[in-house]
Amino acid sequence: MPRINVRHLQVFKVIMEIGTVSGAARSRARHGLGRGTVSGAARVLNVSQPALTKTLKTLEGRMGVMLFERINGRFHPTPDSRTLLPEVERLFGVLNSVEHLADEIKHGQVGRLTLVASPTLSSTVLCEAVAKFSLEQPRVAVQIKSLATRAVIEELSNNQADVGLVDVPIGNELFETIPLCEAEVACVVRDDYPLADFASLGPKDLAERKLICFADDTYSGMMLRKSFRDAKQPFPQSILINQSMVGCFLVRQGARISIIDPFPLFTNPIAGIRLIPFRPEILIRPSMILPPERPQSILSEMFLETLKSSVDDAALRCPLLRSV
Repeated sequence: MPRINVRHLQVFKVIMEIGTVSGAARSRARHGLGRGTVSGAARVLNVSQPALTKTLKTLEGRMGVMLFERINGRFHPTPDSRTLLPEVERLFGVLNSVEHLADEIKHGQVGRLTLVASPTLSSTVLCEAVAKFSLEQPRVAVQIKSLATRAVIEELSNNQADVGLVDVPIGNELFETIPLCEAEVACVVRDDYPLADFASLGPKDLAERKLICFADDTYSGMMLRKSFRDAKQPFPQSILINQSMVGCFLVRQGARISIIDPFPLFTNPIAGIRLIPFRPEILIRPSMILPPERPQSILSEMFLETLKSSVDDAALRCPLLRSV
């Protein structure tokens, strides 16, 4: 059977609906659907009456079913047309649902968003932004994955995520990279520590202290050791960590000084410990990265705006963080 056009079914549906509304059942049964019904349907559909009649004939030809009998210029619905009408109405109900859903997608009201980020960012700025975004768009499903930077890049490369957050330069031109902010590496100390009142701390202040820091295979760890070399100071014995929050907890337990990014403490302050700027300044520049060769969804565009707004708000609260 030739393919049935939805437009043809719409003509059938409108004629049946107008006929149903325009007269009593007994009158329809006796007289059929008059020219007023057909011309009314033509006005609703914004077509000429001859075009509408032609469309009906085409539909009947493609279906192989007579839908109307033409008697004395009137259209009489056949029993087959009355059998067909509920299914046609159900079809248009589905189409209306699809149009409604498409409109919600267009305005970012429904959908799914998968976010991947390095642990420091996923537990701090990302959580703040997702909490805000979820309140604004309660019907959007959000998934957060906390991964190492290499795994973040792999997820995006395989189109398994919509947005990625990394805290180091990735050096990959295939990805669209959007700067998020600048953050100063800082020293974390307890309030009762002897150096707690210093305005800043540098290699000469810390040369004799045991540090808690990242290994030299990380960006901040490498730059920290470089600052000691440039100051001609030996790098002190250290406790090596791979998550900033671990450094904060160690300090709280009395393990002296941690040198980390400031994200954990400006989003989750811990009583009794504070941040002191490290000098010379070491900057971390987190970025948002998007999957290569894939159009950005409306949801991801909206989330990026929320994320940037959250970071800008955080920069007002923390002098070690700067908007870009």
